[in-house]
Amino acid sequence: MKISAYFMVFLLALGCAKTPAVVSDVSVIPIQTPLTASAGDVISIGFEVNGEGDLYLILENSLGTSVIRGDREKDELWFTLPTQFTQRAGFCSWILTNGKKESLSGKIEISSLERPVHMETYLGPRSIYAGTTDYAMLVNIPTDKFDNPVREGTAVTIKRQILTENEAFETTTKDLISWKRLFAVKKSGRMLVTSRAPGSSTKELTVDIYPSQASNFELLSKRNHEYADGNQIIVFETSVIKDVYGNTISDGTLVTFQITNKHGVKLRTEGTTINGVSVAQMLHPDNEENWTVEAYVTGSAKSEAISIEFKPAIKDFDLQFSEDGRTILVGPILSFMDQLNPDGIAVELKISNEKDEELAVKRNASVNGFTEFELSEEQFSADVYQLEITIAGITKKQSLELYEK
Repeated sequence: MKISAYFMVFLLALGCAKTPAVVSDVSVIPIQTPLTASAGDVISIGFEVNGEGDLYLILENSLGTSVIRGDREKDELWFTLPTQFTQRAGFCSWILTNGKKESLSGKIEISSLERPVHMETYLGPRSIYAGTTDYAMLVNIPTDKFDNPVREGTAVTIKRQILTENEAFETTTKDLISWKRLFAVKKSGRMLVTSRAPGSSTKELTVDIYPSQASNFELLSKRNHEYADGNQIIVFETSVIKDVYGNTISDGTLVTFQITNKHGVKLRTEGTTINGVSVAQMLHPDNEENWTVEAYVTGSAKSEAISIEFKPAIKDFDLQFSEDGRTILVGPILSFMDQLNPDGIAVELKISNEKDEELAVKRNASVNGFTEFELSEEQFSADVYQLEITIAGITKKQSLELYEK
């Protein structure tokens, strides 16, 4: 029983002893194999070597793999790691070999420096909307002088200014970065953002806070007179359009003005906002009309509908016939102040037989308050015809008898 106990103690002692590794005819005993280091440190690995033979050290880190030779003095062999391996934070693995067989291996954990000297910053989006839900995200990556991300828990202070208000937020790095959601406020304007870690600061970054969605607004109209002369311009203008937080909406916001006439026909004109106000124009109708007008910002806001009435602009007109009745002169066409109506007003002549069957419709435009129609013998033989002349909703009827020459 005692012999068995002694034998076990002997085996444990033998296992704990530093046994030299053997590579071909060379035995190797580690002298210095560091497990940790800081980026930029001089890192050396040493071995006691007995025997002759070439030994190499294979290095591998996140950048790649390299093979280096050592310096041998008597029975000691030393390898000094190149800077591309010592300046890179992370694990650096090494293998001692003669090119055919592995002898020893190990791993060195290289830590980044505690004090950052540079900070990569990413901020976006660069434009958000006023309110309490939209935000931009700021991401900071502080690095040491070798461009290694600093250790977790490094403090990063984020500061922002909106109008006259200043705020500061304390963050720490985790998984190589620090980050912060920067929420908008209810007032539109510009957000200035900067970050600072011990030994490093970022440039000033900018986020624009635009007004939120428009809220309902008022609609006004302006015109020189209320007559349907087909010549004057009516102007539609909105009140100052604001969002739900009282911010004037952004310049260039499109406002659509929709007009519905008394026949249900829809017309449309558009305008963009300047200082929150949108203006659009429309030509007066050339007939008595009643418009219902409303304006809207698509998908966001609208105005109350307004009603606009246009009175007939044509006060009266005369009909004059040639001796044979085949030339009809319409005019002078007088407007609401007994003035000649502007050129271009539409004049329609409808011709029917005695059975009230429509035979033809002729249309002309006025020039200097007059227009003229010709009834050719080829189209209209000797007979009695019913004429109906309409100008701007004003209609006159006349019976006309034509004779053969």
